[in-house]
Amino acid sequence: LGNYIGINEPSGEIFGKVMSLSDAMMMRYYEVLTDADLESVKNRHPKQAKLELAEDIVARFYSREAAEQARGEFEKVFSQKQVPEEMAEYALSAETPELLIDILVKTGMAPSKNEARRLLQQGAVSHEGRKISDENWPARRGILKVGKRRFLKLA
Repeated sequence: LGNYIGINEPSGEIFGKVMSLSDAMMMRYYEVLTDADLESVKNRHPKQAKLELAEDIVARFYSREAAEQARGEFEKVFSQKQVPEEMAEYALSAETPELLIDILVKTGMAPSKNEARRLLQQGAVSHEGRKISDENWPARRGILKVGKRRFLKLA
């Protein structure tokens, strides 16, 4: 179903996937994966409870330091609306202008041109904070954001 959390995924991915759980599913994770007092968890704000769960799960498979770093990066990107420190990079061709739709497919940000078009039409793609809807937009240097969690540095 594509909704699993792999134990060998990068710590930031695990953290982000835990944070995207529904509140009901979060409680199930607490019940199955921790020995936390569920009444105490229910009395916390759901976001705070998820942050603690995500940190606990990452620490279990990596380290407490990795968990704290993943939390800091998550809060930086999603709460403070900043760009992550680490992201994939794509070198633009100096000779030939490249179209955004082609770059999205080449880099795996979209599995196909049709999916790339859908992302553009839905306003899920932005460059340096500006939404892009034109599939023929000529790519230029800067930070590309696809959806809420995927970033690509165009260099």
